[in-house]
Amino acid sequence: MTKISVQLDHPQAGGDIIISDVKVGPTAEELVAVLEARGLLAASEAAGLQRRTIIGLAVRLKPDVSNFDQAVMELERAVDVALDLIARGERGTNEDAFVNTVLARVADQVRNDDLDGGARTVDEALANLEAEETERQARYRQSQLALLEEG
Repeated sequence: MTKISVQLDHPQAGGDIIISDVKVGPTAEELVAVLEARGLLAASEAAGLQRRTIIGLAVRLKPDVSNFDQAVMELERAVDVALDLIARGERGTNEDAFVNTVLARVADQVRNDDLDGGARTVDEALANLEAEETERQARYRQSQLALLEEG
């Protein structure tokens, strides 16, 4: 059984309460160790996903995932998604040049352990697409009105 210690430093004077040796669910290091034992860590690194990025993904797992096997499965899924992003960014898609440029930028950010930057890039790209679509619809309505007025 794990010993939990609590240290009170003059709580009556507003001191700190320190609780140590408390473990809630699997740690990132434990999860990454499983991927390493399965050979997935080396394969992921070879595909361009850095170890620190995988550790970052493990840290980001939902705190309510206390079942170790479920946490490993979720980390494997997150790694698969990151690897897919990298691969799609490298090879491009059948989409237009804008999408390919954004995917390449996101792949580079994920490869360089900038997951938040990758998410921001996607959000900005979606906002740009939305603005372009709004502008296109406004031009369409103006064209319709011009034709109706002349017709």
